[in-house]
This record gives sequence, structure tokens and C-alpha cells, in this order.
Amino acid sequence: MNLFQSSIFFLVVFMLSSCEGKKESEQLSSDPCEIIDLAFINKNFSPETEVIHRAGAGRFPSCSYRWEVANAQERKNTYAEQQIKNISEGGSFSERKITPIPRFENEVMITLASKEGFENTEEASRTLKALLTRLQDGVVAEGITFQSNVQYLEGVADEGAWIEAQNQVSFRKNNQIYHLVVNIDDDRSANLEEAKRIISLLFK
Repeated sequence: MNLFQSSIFFLVVFMLSSCEGKKESEQLSSDPCEIIDLAFINKNFSPETEVIHRAGAGRFPSCSYRWEVANAQERKNTYAEQQIKNISEGGSFSERKITPIPRFENEVMITLASKEGFENTEEASRTLKALLTRLQDGVVAEGITFQSNVQYLEGVADEGAWIEAQNQVSFRKNNQIYHLVVNIDDDRSANLEEAKRIISLLFK
């Protein structure tokens, strides 16, 4: 998820996640770094490079783990060479060939939509549905409309959906909403399957 996509997504979450209350039922830990910890990452992904861990506090607690892909330097070199080639071919900036930025690192991140969970399961469900609808319909920020392809999922926690652009599954379990980003493969469908596997492990 790039910075712009992340900013828009959390703007929508902020607007819709304004109703918090006491837990109606038992949840996972309210600390996302306890839900998915470094031991979990090492066991399930066996990173070959150093794992960078970041915890985000505030209204939407989050925990992220990033580590370079095995051939990160090769990808960087290839991308740089292609960019030089695009420039050397001439033409105005708008006419130049655009080379998509490759994935240089793997990422797993979990975010809670509310510190303590919503007042009840109905409120959490309404909030999740509203969030997904807003992302599907499009959010306008700085004159740019940001839309996401939302795929509703069966059998993921109590309810959930795949947001393809962010490599993310947003899902509800009881009265809490979780946002799980899994970006460990160039194939987005593989990231979806891995996210579903992680969720099944969290709630087994």
C-alpha cells in the first residue's frame, strides 16, 4: 500500500469509526503487536532478511512487519535501468513510458478500527459495510477520486472483504473490525489466500 492509498483509506476509517464502547464479547488482544508478533512472522514466513517492526498507537492501533524480498537489489537495478531507458527514448514527460514500481519488500500489517471494539456486533457490522461501500463508490481527496475493487468473502471471520488495491482484507470478528494487509507476493490473488490463512490461524 503506497502512502497516498494508506492516507485515503485511514481517512475513510476515521470518518466511519467514531462510535466506540465497551466490549460486548471476548476479542483478541487490543494490542495488534500481540495479535501478530515477531514469532508469528518468523514461524509463518521465515524471512531471509532483517524484519523491520513498527507499532502505531493512537486512535487506530497498528503493527507492521517489513522485510526485503530476496532479490530486492536485482529488482532495484532493473527498475533503475528501465527508468534510464525510458528517459533516453526522449519525448515529453507525459509521453514517456511508465514502468510500474516493483515490490522491493514484503509486508504484513494489522490495524484495529477501534481501540476497545465497537458497542456491539451490529454497530461493528454497519461500520464495516459503510467503509466498504465508501471505498467502492470512491473517495475524493485533493481533486483525485480514489476507488477500490472490493470483493466480499465467504467464511472469513464473521464477515469480510478483499480490497485488492491495498492487498488487504478488512473483516469483523464479534464487535471488532480488523484490517490485515498482506503483500508478500507479486500475485495479488496469492496475497489474498495468505491473508485468509493468517485469519484462520488467529481465530482457530
